This record gives sequence, structure tokens and C-alpha cells, in this order.
Amino acid sequence: MTRPTSRRGFVLVAVLLVLLAVGAIALAMSLDAGLATLAARAAAGAALSRPQARAALVLALAEVVEAEAASVAVPTSFGPWPALGVTATATLTADPGTDPPVYRLAARAQEGSSHAEAAAVLVLAPEPRVLEWRAP
Repeated sequence: MTRPTSRRGFVLVAVLLVLLAVGAIALAMSLDAGLATLAARAAAGAALSRPQARAALVLALAEVVEAEAASVAVPTSFGPWPALGVTATATLTADPGTDPPVYRLAARAQEGSSHAEAAAVLVLAPEPRVLEWRAP
């Protein structure tokens, strides 16, 4: 008695395994292309957001120094500056219990899903001076 059904079963399993391997290879290739595209988009967003954060930090620092020189109340939030093409914003907070007062200036820019932050620590008295500068 011959067993042709076992040979057909083997061929069926072999064909399914080949299809599975081809599908796995196709999936891996599409994931590789997709991840490369996502990485390129993230890099482009970061390349746009870093200069925005730096510019916002510089502009906010200039506004803080101008307000201090004019003896007016120093604002706590700054930006955006659409006339200058800067869409980032910045915030100023005072560290409690320091003499002279120490301020932390933080700027944040977001381009798509990418964001960048820049920060500075400064004192305004007796003269404006930046103690720490962190650019993205």
C-alpha cells in the first residue's frame, strides 16, 4: 500500500513554510524602510526645534535684562515672536531663598512630534549675569 497522502501533506507544509518565510522577509523589509523614514522625520524635526529653542532663550533673556534696566516688573512668560520667526516660548521662575535672587529661564520649542529645550540660570543684581547656559 502506498502512502500518497503523506507526500501531499509534506508538500503542503513545505509550501506554507516558504510562504511564511517570504512574508517574514517582506515584513522585515517594510519595517526597515518605515523606521528609516521615521528616523529621518525625527531628525528633521529636531533640526528645526533646536534653533527655535536657542532663539527663544536669547530673546527672552534680552527682554528680562531690558525690563530690569527699565525698573519695571520682569514678566514670567515670553514669546512667541512671530515677527522674528520664532515660535518657541520661554518661562522665568525665581529660586526661593536666594540672595541676590537667582532666576531660571527655560525655553521650549516643538516642531511636530520633536521638541527641544534650552535653559539658563541668571542673576539680575547687582548686574545681569548668566551663571549657567544649556542649549539643546
